[in-house]
Amino acid sequence: MTWSRRYRIRSYLRSSLWIVPIGAIVLEQIFAAFIHALDARYRFQVLGFGLEGAKVIASTVITFSLSFVVFTFGSLLVAVQVASGNRNRKMGRMNSI
Repeated sequence: MTWSRRYRIRSYLRSSLWIVPIGAIVLEQIFAAFIHALDARYRFQVLGFGLEGAKVIASTVITFSLSFVVFTFGSLLVAVQVASGNRNRKMGRMNSI
């Protein structure tokens, strides 16, 4: 493999946005299978919660996850707005020269 081909591949992998989510999905599937196998073998009773306790924990995790996603997208929106505002001012100065 030539240097230029390695460079193109490395550059593509660094700039691609789909690699990290796909990797996370693969790792999640592996981890879920591992946890299911452990649960089938040892029949864990974590903290002695029953069905209702598991539902409460699941709803809490979902609530925190959604709150985190909303906060992250809100922060991203503000960052994009600030960046676009800075870009417009710079472009205006460049055109007036």
